[in-house]
Amino acid sequence: LNRINVSLASLKPETYKKVYGMDTLKTVLKGLKKAKEVGFNPIKLNFVLMKGLNNNELDDFINYCAENNFILQLIELHKVSKAIGGNSDFYKKYHLDIKPIIEELESRAEKILVRGSMQNRKVITLPNSAIIETVTPSHEFCMGCTKLRVGCDGNLFGCLYRSDLGKNIKEALQNHNSFSQYEQIVKQVIDSREPFY
Repeated sequence: LNRINVSLASLKPETYKKVYGMDTLKTVLKGLKKAKEVGFNPIKLNFVLMKGLNNNELDDFINYCAENNFILQLIELHKVSKAIGGNSDFYKKYHLDIKPIIEELESRAEKILVRGSMQNRKVITLPNSAIIETVTPSHEFCMGCTKLRVGCDGNLFGCLYRSDLGKNIKEALQNHNSFSQYEQIVKQVIDSREPFY
């Protein structure tokens, strides 16, 4: 393990608590600092932009990532399966089309690349050295995806859109003597992957 992605919805304690239901922002920021100190590279912050909740923090995130040499993944809120936290009312309330924001960032960019190996994501480098990867729902979203996600309940998913293919991995992770069980579950989830789009 030499790289990490951390989901972070806010750098403001009150908004962070509203989103996650816990007052642990300081702990997360300390963890990010420690991850940097021990040499994790790259460190990516997943920032899902939500209308009326955290969309006023984008510049704060850009500056924080530039100061710490983190990569900011600017993510448009996706419609996802209910089993892994999807909620259509939540989506309707907080969804924000980030295309105009991306265009504004591009107008300030020093460099713009397209990362073809992962859903043709735009990678925008700003004059302050901030690197921003954009993640938007698209017909190409599944193309080239190699990600696995673990939910807070221990379910491992190979796809944001296919909750029926999740497998619980919590017991295998807690039982240090069962690497083969863990490996088998991971293989099952990978083998069940198929494009949703």
